[in-house]
Amino acid sequence: MKERHLTQIYSDYFQKFLTHTDKKKILLKEITKRILNNNASSLLDIGAGNGELAVPLSVLVINYVAIEQKPDYVKRLQDTSLKVINKSFPCEIIEKFDFILASHSLPWEEKEYKLFIESAINLLTDKGLFLGVTFDDERSSWAGLLINCDLKSDQRRNGRLMHMEDWLSRYYLLKKTLITTQVKTHSLDDIMASLAFVYSDGDAQKIEVFLNNNNVKEYIGQKNKDKYGYYFPFQHIFLEVNKLR
Repeated sequence: MKERHLTQIYSDYFQKFLTHTDKKKILLKEITKRILNNNASSLLDIGAGNGELAVPLSVLVINYVAIEQKPDYVKRLQDTSLKVINKSFPCEIIEKFDFILASHSLPWEEKEYKLFIESAINLLTDKGLFLGVTFDDERSSWAGLLINCDLKSDQRRNGRLMHMEDWLSRYYLLKKTLITTQVKTHSLDDIMASLAFVYSDGDAQKIEVFLNNNNVKEYIGQKNKDKYGYYFPFQHIFLEVNKLR
């Protein structure tokens, strides 16, 4: 398939996912609460994405800076007049921040996430807070679906979250919170399309792999159906790290 065609397919399934998920609403509420509770006046948003969270979060602080490396996302953020650093993190940043957010942008490999988190914490003010949002790639509902339906994923590392928590708690004050969002649809086709987008992880060709897996529909029909239609929960792990113990 041509690249343009793949891009359109990915965009179509992304819109399907957005239609049926409460992810933005829930994550925005939870992140906002933490920014306000921390009395933050500056925010560094690492992996700011397409602006869905970035724009409403930016109005909560005096100084908002986004780090984003995808060109189309950079343009969207710049079109909303946000300050954007078009680089991958870690990168050179001189100023300090009261709040640093990495929402589903933490690296998966141990060496890389340690460098990422340490670099972020070094950019905090003395009473600043780092918030990393990630998935439990072994014990979540999504992991269960992947395992039971024999779907391969690049985002699965044995013991990753446990090792990350252990490492953080040895050097910093760590608070862990589980936040659940839902995808809800009336039809099986819509839940399949929404979940196919999640599985794609930016690769439109993986959408077809997911939809053609005969085990997925049966799994969803057995485990994720109620009188209102179909649903699927996503468990987000909030890791709050204070610079000072």
